[in-house]
Amino acid sequence: MASSTAILVALVALVALTHCFVPIPLAAATSFNVVNRCGRSQNIIVRENAGGPSIGTSGFTLAPGASRGLNPPNRWAGNIGTGTPGLLAEFSINRNSNNDFYDVSAVDGFFIDTGMSITGSGRGLICRPEAATCPNRNGNTCASPNRNDPNSQYAKNVRARCPDAYSWSGDNTKTFGTGTGGAFTITFCP
Repeated sequence: MASSTAILVALVALVALTHCFVPIPLAAATSFNVVNRCGRSQNIIVRENAGGPSIGTSGFTLAPGASRGLNPPNRWAGNIGTGTPGLLAEFSINRNSNNDFYDVSAVDGFFIDTGMSITGSGRGLICRPEAATCPNRNGNTCASPNRNDPNSQYAKNVRARCPDAYSWSGDNTKTFGTGTGGAFTITFCP
């Protein structure tokens, strides 16, 4: 039988050894659920920022009423939308002290009657532009004539109809953040 001194020495060594390692906190995984509530199929385009990790798809088609889950990797940044021009759900995952940042962008334009919302983690955002929002409509497309002009009629109309959305390229007041690890739902035609 081991002596009590040997057992005590072993316990002290074990306690000392466990305090030598600093635990590394792991961020919880953020998830996306992309939902199509439009009355027609939507071609969803996923764009990733250059040099970052991949979400594993560049796009997919969603039938009316369908949804698809996506699991962005840690440090993923990019956007999810319906084309150019089109409303974009922009994300930067697990940046700056374990936060997810997100916004809705109408900077380049939108498709008439195809709104977007981001709900779930953090503040909910919604943008439902209408034909009247567009000063230069081309069929069902409304393209911004100058993405860098905060005083264009397009930017003014988007701000009035979609106050949560970026209306021009320098509008840096519409990005929101929340702790990483949440579940975001991106809905087309909310």
